[in-house]
Amino acid sequence: MSAITTLLLFPFVPRRVAAAHLRTPLHKIYLIHWLGLLALAGVVVCIDLEAETHPFIGGGVTRAVRSGGASAAIAGGVVAAGEVVFVLVAAMMTCWAGRDEPISATFRHALRVSWLFVAHLVWVVVAFGLMMFGSVSGSISAPLFLFVCFSGVIVWSIISYLRALTLDRRGDVATPADPMCEWCGYNIAHTDPNGLCSECGKAVADSLRRKRSLDVVADRKDIAGYGDAATRAWFHSETFFRTFAAHERTVFSITHLVFWLGMTVVLSGGAFVGGISVATGDSPPLFIGMVVVLAFGLFIAWCFFILLSAIASLLGWLVSRQVGRNRFAAVHHVVALTSSVIPFWACLAVITLVLSFLPPRVGIFLPMWALIVAATCVAYWRAIARRVGYVQYQNGPSTVAQRDDTDPSDQTIDHRIHDHPVFKSE
Repeated sequence: MSAITTLLLFPFVPRRVAAAHLRTPLHKIYLIHWLGLLALAGVVVCIDLEAETHPFIGGGVTRAVRSGGASAAIAGGVVAAGEVVFVLVAAMMTCWAGRDEPISATFRHALRVSWLFVAHLVWVVVAFGLMMFGSVSGSISAPLFLFVCFSGVIVWSIISYLRALTLDRRGDVATPADPMCEWCGYNIAHTDPNGLCSECGKAVADSLRRKRSLDVVADRKDIAGYGDAATRAWFHSETFFRTFAAHERTVFSITHLVFWLGMTVVLSGGAFVGGISVATGDSPPLFIGMVVVLAFGLFIAWCFFILLSAIASLLGWLVSRQVGRNRFAAVHHVVALTSSVIPFWACLAVITLVLSFLPPRVGIFLPMWALIVAATCVAYWRAIARRVGYVQYQNGPSTVAQRDDTDPSDQTIDHRIHDHPVFKSE
């Protein structure tokens, strides 16, 4: 697939484009990325030159960069910082791409998709320019309509990005046929089944044990709904997470996360409008209030989505290095299925933030708000880290181990994770 075709099709058929570039070297993807950056720069220049003709918008950035060396240096620094952001985003979103493969292969796929995301940025900038020019019109409905359209473009780009990340790549890197040690990843194909792993000293029989298995299915018919799943994830964690495979995601966990992020949009947006109304003693018109709820709710949901992805990816790196296997999908299960706390966490953060800006308590409550949010992040980290070891891994690409409650010797929790100081419970 050519570079131009890649940039044109990626926003619309992301999985098809990502599948076509699974074996494309990273340096070629980077060249496509820079071609997209040039197209993005052209759009920005056109918007900037057009903005010069609007006295209420202003422009002239292009002329300043072209005529001044300092401005050109600043522009180059912004581009360099943007390139760092692309790499950081790939690292934070690695949990969405994880499967049973070397960790480096997962990161390379995330980096490919992040570099190709520049094709979406062109559409985002165009939508932003239209919204900016519409804001100077005399009509009130035009800017609001364009703002809703801009928000729709943002949501569309995020969904497309995630679809490319979650591409089924089983045919790209084959799952190793030889059995591996559950604790250190050492190949135990030619090791005595009754002996010890020569790498870590653990019993080989623990890794070769074949338990009752069940297929990983998209819909869990034994769960009544999202509320039931949230209850089990938090209060019956061990028996619940043992039925999920550590090497592949399920549609169930992804839809669970999307559902609670959708609840975050509604509740956090409503909390923001309600908090502002209480603080000012005035309520906005219904239509404007709905737009503000949608816009602010989407922003808060996006922030918490980034936070969850960063936590999952960082835990995935730690667990994978500790166990010796790619456990990004396992951590993704836990984060997605414990995300039911996010709407309430977001509402609390929004309400306390609004109250912290009420005079004369700004200087006191704002640092306290930041401290409470940081403490909540640490508490959530510890809560999900304790549950990662429950997600089961069994040698084989399509089965997931399930505990046999009638067998007292069935102790298949990943003890190496639980013995690590990072993942110990309080």
